[in-house]
Amino acid sequence: MNWNARAFFLGPRAWNTDVSVFKNFSLTERLKLRFTADFFNFFNHPNDVNPNGTTGLQDSSTQTNEPRVIQFSARIQW
Repeated sequence: MNWNARAFFLGPRAWNTDVSVFKNFSLTERLKLRFTADFFNFFNHPNDVNPNGTTGLQDSSTQTNEPRVIQFSARIQW
């Protein structure tokens, strides 16, 4: 890496974990219910923005990803 190059700052690493949990229920012999819970950004880990190319400073008040979101769903199969 050429350290004399302009704007050589590297941005922070980004990672995100999504989790889905489901449970199947038999209501009758033919009628089944599936309950699902989806967790987006499960660990609620913020991904920081890239540093400013001119100053190299990073704004810690913003993040590139969304906070944890939970989605519930139910599916009936007959």
